[in-house]
Amino acid sequence: ADTVDSSPRMLDLARRRLASHPVSYLHADVLRDPLPGSGYDLIVSHFFLDCFEEEDLDRLTALVVSAARPGTRWLISEFRGQGIGVAFLYWFFRVTTGLQTRRFADHRPWLVRRGFSLTRCETAWGGRLASELWELDPRRVY
Repeated sequence: ADTVDSSPRMLDLARRRLASHPVSYLHADVLRDPLPGSGYDLIVSHFFLDCFEEEDLDRLTALVVSAARPGTRWLISEFRGQGIGVAFLYWFFRVTTGLQTRRFADHRPWLVRRGFSLTRCETAWGGRLASELWELDPRRVY
Protein backbone atom coordinates (compact mmCIF):
# COMPACT_ATOMS: atom_id res chain seq x y z
CA ALA A 1 0.00 0.00 0.00
CA ASP A 2 1.16 3.51 -0.80
CA THR A 3 0.13 6.79 0.79
CA VAL A 4 0.84 9.91 -1.24
CA ASP A 5 0.44 13.41 0.17
CA SER A 6 1.95 16.83 -0.43
CA SER A 7 1.75 17.59 3.28
CA PRO A 8 4.55 16.24 5.49
CA ARG A 9 2.29 16.79 8.49
CA MET A 10 -0.45 14.56 7.02
CA LEU A 11 2.11 11.88 6.18
CA ASP A 12 3.38 11.94 9.77
CA LEU A 13 -0.16 11.59 11.04
CA ALA A 14 -0.76 8.65 8.71
CA ARG A 15 2.49 7.00 9.83
CA ARG A 16 1.39 7.19 13.46
CA ARG A 17 -2.09 5.86 12.76
CA LEU A 18 -0.87 3.07 10.48
CA ALA A 19 2.32 2.18 12.35
CA SER A 20 1.51 -1.53 12.45
CA HIS A 21 0.67 -1.75 8.72
CA PRO A 22 3.10 -2.19 5.82
CA VAL A 23 2.60 1.14 4.07
CA SER A 24 4.97 3.21 1.94
CA TYR A 25 4.76 6.98 2.40
CA LEU A 26 5.60 9.38 -0.38
CA HIS A 27 5.81 13.15 -0.02
CA ALA A 28 4.77 14.24 -3.52
CA ASP A 29 2.49 16.43 -5.59
CA VAL A 30 0.24 14.07 -7.53
CA LEU A 31 0.06 16.48 -10.45
CA ARG A 32 3.83 16.79 -10.83
CA ASP A 33 5.33 13.58 -9.47
CA PRO A 34 4.67 10.08 -10.80
CA LEU A 35 2.73 7.70 -8.62
CA PRO A 36 5.07 5.33 -6.79
CA GLY A 37 3.71 2.16 -8.34
CA SER A 38 1.58 0.65 -11.02
CA GLY A 39 -1.05 -2.01 -11.14
CA TYR A 40 -3.08 -0.56 -8.29
CA ASP A 41 -6.36 -2.36 -7.66
CA LEU A 42 -7.77 0.15 -5.14
CA ILE A 43 -7.40 3.90 -4.90
CA VAL A 44 -8.90 5.88 -2.03
CA SER A 45 -9.24 9.64 -2.02
CA HIS A 46 -11.35 11.40 0.57
CA PHE A 47 -12.02 15.13 0.26
CA PHE A 48 -9.35 15.40 -2.39
CA LEU A 49 -10.82 15.72 -5.89
CA ASP A 50 -12.94 18.72 -4.96
CA CYS A 51 -9.69 20.63 -4.36
CA PHE A 52 -8.80 20.67 -8.07
CA GLU A 53 -9.75 22.79 -11.04
CA GLU A 54 -11.14 21.02 -14.12
CA GLU A 55 -7.86 21.09 -16.08
CA ASP A 56 -6.13 19.50 -13.09
CA LEU A 57 -8.80 16.79 -12.82
CA ASP A 58 -8.08 15.88 -16.43
CA ARG A 59 -4.38 15.42 -15.69
CA LEU A 60 -4.98 13.70 -12.35
CA THR A 61 -7.43 11.13 -13.72
CA ALA A 62 -5.04 10.37 -16.60
CA LEU A 63 -2.20 9.76 -14.11
CA VAL A 64 -4.40 7.50 -11.98
CA VAL A 65 -5.47 5.43 -14.97
CA SER A 66 -1.84 5.02 -16.01
CA ALA A 67 -1.07 3.53 -12.58
CA ALA A 68 -4.23 1.40 -12.33
CA ARG A 69 -4.96 -2.04 -13.65
CA PRO A 70 -8.23 -2.94 -15.39
CA GLY A 71 -10.97 -3.42 -12.81
CA THR A 72 -9.41 -1.02 -10.30
CA ARG A 73 -11.86 0.43 -7.81
CA TRP A 74 -11.67 4.05 -6.72
CA LEU A 75 -13.38 5.07 -3.48
CA ILE A 76 -14.10 8.79 -3.36
CA SER A 77 -15.72 10.95 -0.67
CA GLU A 78 -16.42 14.58 -1.47
CA PHE A 79 -18.57 17.54 -0.52
CA ARG A 80 -21.20 18.53 -3.05
CA GLY A 81 -23.57 21.30 -3.83
CA GLN A 82 -24.09 24.70 -2.38
CA GLY A 83 -25.16 26.01 0.97
CA ILE A 84 -23.76 27.89 3.90
CA GLY A 85 -22.29 24.76 5.52
CA VAL A 86 -20.27 23.73 2.47
CA ALA A 87 -19.26 27.34 1.79
CA PHE A 88 -17.99 27.62 5.35
CA LEU A 89 -15.98 24.40 5.04
CA TYR A 90 -14.27 25.63 1.90
CA TRP A 91 -13.59 29.03 3.43
CA PHE A 92 -12.01 27.23 6.39
CA PHE A 93 -9.91 25.00 4.08
CA ARG A 94 -8.73 28.03 2.08
CA VAL A 95 -7.68 29.85 5.26
CA THR A 96 -5.99 26.88 6.94
CA THR A 97 -4.42 25.09 3.96
CA GLY A 98 -4.03 27.65 1.18
CA LEU A 99 -6.61 25.88 -1.01
CA GLN A 100 -6.95 27.83 -4.24
CA THR A 101 -10.18 26.33 -5.60
CA ARG A 102 -13.20 28.59 -5.27
CA ARG A 103 -15.83 26.36 -6.90
CA PHE A 104 -16.57 22.70 -7.22
CA ALA A 105 -15.29 20.96 -10.32
CA ASP A 106 -17.42 17.88 -10.87
CA HIS A 107 -15.03 14.92 -11.02
CA ARG A 108 -17.63 12.47 -12.36
CA PRO A 109 -17.37 13.35 -16.09
CA TRP A 110 -13.57 13.01 -15.89
CA LEU A 111 -13.80 9.53 -14.38
CA VAL A 112 -16.32 8.40 -16.99
CA ARG A 113 -14.10 9.78 -19.76
CA ARG A 114 -11.20 7.69 -18.39
CA GLY A 115 -13.20 4.44 -18.33
CA PHE A 116 -14.60 4.38 -14.79
CA SER A 117 -18.22 3.52 -14.01
CA LEU A 118 -20.03 4.50 -10.84
CA THR A 119 -21.06 1.31 -9.04
CA ARG A 120 -22.39 2.73 -5.76
CA CYS A 121 -23.10 6.10 -4.18
CA GLU A 122 -24.14 6.95 -0.63
CA THR A 123 -25.01 10.47 0.48
CA ALA A 124 -25.36 12.21 3.82
CA TRP A 125 -25.85 15.70 5.20
CA GLY A 126 -28.76 16.40 2.88
CA GLY A 127 -26.80 15.24 -0.18
CA ARG A 128 -23.89 17.60 0.47
CA LEU A 129 -21.57 14.71 1.34
CA ALA A 130 -21.17 11.81 -1.09
CA SER A 131 -19.15 8.61 -0.99
CA GLU A 132 -18.80 6.88 -4.33
CA LEU A 133 -17.33 3.62 -5.53
CA TRP A 134 -16.09 3.66 -9.11
CA GLU A 135 -14.71 0.76 -11.14
CA LEU A 136 -12.34 0.93 -14.09
CA ASP A 137 -13.58 -1.09 -17.06
CA PRO A 138 -11.93 -4.50 -16.67
CA ARG A 139 -11.95 -5.08 -20.46
CA ARG A 140 -10.30 -1.81 -21.40
CA VAL A 141 -6.73 -1.91 -22.65
CA TYR A 142 -4.53 1.00 -21.51
